[in-house]
Amino acid sequence: MSKKGALIGIVVVAAGLSVTPYFIGTQTESAIKDYVALFDESQPLYQARVVSYERDWLSANAVIEVGIDTRALGLEDGATGEVVTTEFELSLQHGPLLTDQGLAIGLASWQVSNDGQGLQDYVQWDSSRLLYLQQGTVNLAGNASYRDSIPQLSNTERTGEVRFELAEYGGQGQYDGKTLRYEGAFSEFNLGVESLQVELQNAQLSGLAEASLQTLLRGQFYEGHGSMTLDAMTVTTAEAGEVMAADKVSMDYVMSISEANATGNEVVQMAMDYGFDTLRVNGIETNDLRMNTAMNAIDKGFMDAYLQLLQSDAGTDPEQLQAALEELFEQQGLALLQAEPELTITNFSGSLPEGQFVANASLSVAGVSALPQAMDDDAFWREHMRASTHLNVEKPLLQWATQMYVQMSLVNAGQARELTVEQLQQIAAQQAAMMIQSFMQQGVLREEDGSYVLDLQVAAGVLDMNGQQVPLTQAMGGM
Repeated sequence: MSKKGALIGIVVVAAGLSVTPYFIGTQTESAIKDYVALFDESQPLYQARVVSYERDWLSANAVIEVGIDTRALGLEDGATGEVVTTEFELSLQHGPLLTDQGLAIGLASWQVSNDGQGLQDYVQWDSSRLLYLQQGTVNLAGNASYRDSIPQLSNTERTGEVRFELAEYGGQGQYDGKTLRYEGAFSEFNLGVESLQVELQNAQLSGLAEASLQTLLRGQFYEGHGSMTLDAMTVTTAEAGEVMAADKVSMDYVMSISEANATGNEVVQMAMDYGFDTLRVNGIETNDLRMNTAMNAIDKGFMDAYLQLLQSDAGTDPEQLQAALEELFEQQGLALLQAEPELTITNFSGSLPEGQFVANASLSVAGVSALPQAMDDDAFWREHMRASTHLNVEKPLLQWATQMYVQMSLVNAGQARELTVEQLQQIAAQQAAMMIQSFMQQGVLREEDGSYVLDLQVAAGVLDMNGQQVPLTQAMGGM
């Protein structure tokens, strides 16, 4: 290459490096102001506004004020609630040469920080540290990556009956304009409300959202999946002590949108799975407990309207919410029912010392062409309701569970006051055996390979229980 050509190339590169930060800065300022305005519009519990935005050629600094409705969050009584404000400071560097977090090439880098000023009446932490810090970069391809952190914090006396303690939290995420990925972790979180105390140990969070930032800020339904795992979870009350304790807890979710169904509308699916290696409730311990649930074929238009309703002012008032839900169903209930929505438990299983159990169930609506004149029209729901249940319980487990039920019933009814423990257990065992035998004779249960089994289906107004069919009206009349 000639010296002249090299010189021209250097001039072109220099011009590009000098002009590019201006365009990046302009686009970034516009995007940030739009996101803040959208957040303020979409989140009823919070307020947000850009207090100042100062931009030069290579960098920018902004102050964003966020207000929090402490009454709506349950941190204060209605009479004393207020909107407290705090400021987030945003510093940006415009690419393509980035130096504020180490020398790099990219479109931009940023830091968002909050020193907690304005929140001291509600939260306490090491004041030498920032209450929130986020640092990130956007590479030349437009992909962002960031890390955020919160120090150890706890409540103050101002929060009244609400108490909390959070160990230091750290997270990291990536966003490419279409997919947001995030992971976070904390070692301990305690939450108390009146006499109830919940303790979480060693939490790992992860999530993936196939959505734009606008969709996420608006709280609209999006496709994605995520999980949370805990080493341990404990629930206690001042009166009863330990109510629940669990080890190795997992919660997973998947949300998806399907192709248009017969109504011409899109439908959404949501699956949530729960797992406990050990779960102890009121002293009764279950191992390898699993429950997988799903909502299928929910009309997306109805779902979006429902989510928007929850984020509106009506979503914070029970009476307004009930009235708004009734209006929503009048407007979009037909589309919801015509999509044939289904609620299902695909698996519910576990093991106790007395034996194992496994079950599944589903409830759906089918064949709807018009809404009923009244939503409490029993004939309408009998015609269009579909349900199924399968339950398999090992015999010793059902016998023990039924005996425990009878025993508690006798105690609660005051019929066990004059009985010894042995007499109470003997009577409960006798009555439990009679109950199970009665269920067998009625066809509710059947025996199969050392287990008691229940199979139930409801369709088109007919109840089928273990192969015995009766009109649903007749079955309900006998209940």
